[in-house]
Amino acid sequence: WSSDVCSSDLNLNHLRNHGAAQTAIGEITSYVLPDHTNMTVAANSVVEVDFSERKRTIHLNRGEVYLDVEHDREHPFVIAVGGDHEVVVTGTKLNVNFDASRNAVEVAVLEGRINVNRHTAQPESQEMTAGEVILFPESGAPERRNLTPEQAASWRVRQLYFDDARLPEILTEINQIG
Repeated sequence: WSSDVCSSDLNLNHLRNHGAAQTAIGEITSYVLPDHTNMTVAANSVVEVDFSERKRTIHLNRGEVYLDVEHDREHPFVIAVGGDHEVVVTGTKLNVNFDASRNAVEVAVLEGRINVNRHTAQPESQEMTAGEVILFPESGAPERRNLTPEQAASWRVRQLYFDDARLPEILTEINQIG
């Protein structure tokens, strides 16, 4: 587990199959999932865990999550985001941010390789590797970001970085961390 996590997060909670994690404004909470994956949930976020012997799935319904996914090639780890996106990994470190108001998903890969699938009228898949940050807007092509993955996941230590953001977006982010 990374030593740059807030000290209040070192007492990890264990989140069981079919459990839910919801954080308030200003709250950051860390969990150990049934497969020993470490998950840190950002402020004002909602994540549901749906694990079984055959699948490892979480649903990011709102907000942001950082994952240090336990490697298991036989059982890919799936992050279902909104209604259209699915991030598929077998073991890696990544950050996923879902802006429900814009139906946009930003994915940052710190280690490993992942696939981001979009289930729309024209399904598409985007492979990402360590060092990449990509924004998947509601419509249109994915956009590479100027942020590093470490900057995208820096909310865990209450630091924020912005790439071509408008003032209302910046204020929303600042208000969420409390």
